[in-house]
Amino acid sequence: MTTRTALLATLLLAPAIGYADTPTAKPSSDAADAGKRFSAGVMLYNEADYAAALVEFKRAYVIAPNSTVLYNIGQTHFQLQDYAAAYLALTQYLAEAGPTAPHADEVRATIEVLRGRTAKLAVTSTVVGATVTVDDQVVGKTPLVEPVLVSIGRRRVALALEGRVLDTRTIDVAAGDTVRAEFQVAAATAPMGPADAGGRPAARERSSLVPTLWVTTGVLAAGALVMGGLAWKASNDLDDLRGQFPVTRDALVKASDRVALYSNLGDGLAVAGVAVGVVALVLSLRHHPDHESATRVSVGARGIGVMGSF
Repeated sequence: MTTRTALLATLLLAPAIGYADTPTAKPSSDAADAGKRFSAGVMLYNEADYAAALVEFKRAYVIAPNSTVLYNIGQTHFQLQDYAAAYLALTQYLAEAGPTAPHADEVRATIEVLRGRTAKLAVTSTVVGATVTVDDQVVGKTPLVEPVLVSIGRRRVALALEGRVLDTRTIDVAAGDTVRAEFQVAAATAPMGPADAGGRPAARERSSLVPTLWVTTGVLAAGALVMGGLAWKASNDLDDLRGQFPVTRDALVKASDRVALYSNLGDGLAVAGVAVGVVALVLSLRHHPDHESATRVSVGARGIGVMGSF
């Protein structure tokens, strides 16, 4: 009988080993749920649906930890050719079940087989606190204290920080090797904090600032129009006073002051609106989401000039 056939045959005996209660004991709801999931896992295993069986076995172990479930988890990982996970599960099974564990000799023999199908991966990085994944499974954060046990073959190793993948590479590992994977991540590729190296607002802050600037530009422009309208009316009133007779000097001075006040306020609001609008335009062009552009905006005596390539 081959090793893998023996693994399958012994797995069928597992329900009699795990989650056993005395005849007078009433199982708890957790134990009952774990037992149902355990039985479902065995059924799925016998149907060769190993991925689904593994999910049920793992859920059963979370609900009610039992060394028998570790045994089945190890067997299922073996069938899925995840040799590193099978090695870890069966090693833990022997540690929890003790020296008199059922199938102990067989499990030790299986572990020796798995030892020849695993290797170690030592991951180092210039970034601290990055999440390391091997074949999309999280194995730790940098710096990793010890090399990670992996199955032999071609492994996909990725480094991510704050939800952003910094680097990904494919590495071939052979049995018994300790392969080093060094991720030299430049500082510029790491996610920026609240401000970049030049002290400018972060992209998210800039993106929220642009709409505010455009609204401010509109308010200032509206204010300039209102003041312009008041200045025009005050100017007409002044002309009417000049055509009246008699008229006092104080009345003319007050009317003239109103014209100057509204005109100055209108001019000030117009200048402020242009300035804010230029800033909003520059930020909009620099951080347009659809394309990169090299854009320059200049203000001169002849007006506003925009130059750039898109």
